[in-house]
Amino acid sequence: MAASPGAPSGADGDLMAAELGALRGSDRYPAHIIASSDRALVRLNLVVSEFRKASVKLVLAAGFPAEGFEASVQASSPTLDESVTSRLAAGASAAANAAAPGGKLEAAAAAAWEVVRDNLLLLAQPEIKRIKKRTKGVAGVQAFKINEKAGSVRIGCKVGKYEGTVVFKVPAAYPDEPVAVSVTKPLDPKTGKPGSRPCSWPSAMLRPFLAKADAMARQAAMGVRVSVLTAAMGPSQIGWEPAATGAEETGTAADRPAGGAPAAAAAAAASEAPSVASGAGASAPGAGLRITADVARSFKDDVRFFKEAARVRAFVNETKAGNAKAAAHSGRERKRAVNYLRLMGKKERAKEEAIQESVEAELRAEAEAAMGEALPSDAGQPCLELLWDILGEGCLLGLPLERCPVSRKRLLPADPAALEDILASTSTKKMRLRPIRASCGHMLLWGAMDQAVTRPPFRLACPVCGERMTHSDWTQDVTKLEKAWASKQAKRREIDEVIDFLGAVADSTVEMHSSAGDEDM
Repeated sequence: MAASPGAPSGADGDLMAAELGALRGSDRYPAHIIASSDRALVRLNLVVSEFRKASVKLVLAAGFPAEGFEASVQASSPTLDESVTSRLAAGASAAANAAAPGGKLEAAAAAAWEVVRDNLLLLAQPEIKRIKKRTKGVAGVQAFKINEKAGSVRIGCKVGKYEGTVVFKVPAAYPDEPVAVSVTKPLDPKTGKPGSRPCSWPSAMLRPFLAKADAMARQAAMGVRVSVLTAAMGPSQIGWEPAATGAEETGTAADRPAGGAPAAAAAAAASEAPSVASGAGASAPGAGLRITADVARSFKDDVRFFKEAARVRAFVNETKAGNAKAAAHSGRERKRAVNYLRLMGKKERAKEEAIQESVEAELRAEAEAAMGEALPSDAGQPCLELLWDILGEGCLLGLPLERCPVSRKRLLPADPAALEDILASTSTKKMRLRPIRASCGHMLLWGAMDQAVTRPPFRLACPVCGERMTHSDWTQDVTKLEKAWASKQAKRREIDEVIDFLGAVADSTVEMHSSAGDEDM
């Protein structure tokens, strides 16, 4: 049988054929690992799943297999990050050049296949790099530890006495399977391994954040886009930013127009709105809307409408003045003007209906586009960075520094043990120090919420986002809140009256005793 063009001959050819045969027959690799091969190039297909796959091109030297590969091996992947493919190429090249003749292809394939098969963090590499960049130099981040074979990412956090480690367990089928999240004992800053101290965060405080992160991970695995998840949670529930209090940051009520945007933004929008340039009142050339032929034609019907309306008005005035001759002369003009005005009315209604239909069509298109964004896609969505926003920046790093947006007191006590006592207590005094999350997504102290919603006007607008703050501990029925407040005020008045009565009785008793003493003397 004739040798194929470009195939090595003699002993080298036999050695290469043996290596290729060993690769094809090995149970360690996929059945079709060798996509193509000739004297100058061997291309390997490394496929673990739909996402974890790569193509490695082994460029052979002139004296292969005795002289090994050239300096570099080419690797590419439609799903993996460039840093991963560079690592694949470097590892395969080094392994092949270090192997003895007869095992160079096997060594290169084993090195590349081990990375694709065993590294569970391949698809999360871009997110991990971004999280590393965001946490570099951040006060409170003590350690950043990854385990590629275990598929775990551990980020140790400590703010004051609050310390713990955010743990992400990335599954082999990520992003089609959800990431497991947890908060465990702190990491040793020197070794990066779990230390001996337990996590100081009370489990009751972590539970809602873990539940939120778990729900987001599951929805992302179902194909819901991260942008949709972010919009559903709201910016206040992603990351933790200090509550703004000044009008400079949030805009006061007086600075906000009806739409809710700050006045400065509204003024900027108004300054960008086109205006009709006319004569001396126009600003610099080119500013505003120029009068073009199309614009002039759009005014044509309006001008004629006013003219016809003026004719009808003139006829009415002449009739009232008793000018029969002028009235008879303008009768035909009047009928023509009235007919024209009716026709114009029909045309205007038709235009308005067309505009309304166009607007509704645009709204429907926008709603369908938004629905398309919200509907799950065919594949899972990477969400590791979003989970860090919730658990890391939103909880372990942010909460110990956050203040109640209403009372401006610290949201958490300095000692985690005191927080655990507050969360477990049922006494009203300690409950008032309990941090709770309102309906708008921001957190505040239970006492601040109670003081605001149980007194007139029985509602509380969030100082950060402006939305009404509600919570399941208080009814939203203002009538019930008013009755409870009125009842409390009535009881207080009764108590005051009793105190006043008892005080008056005591005063009269003292006076009686003092007068009796005077008589005895």
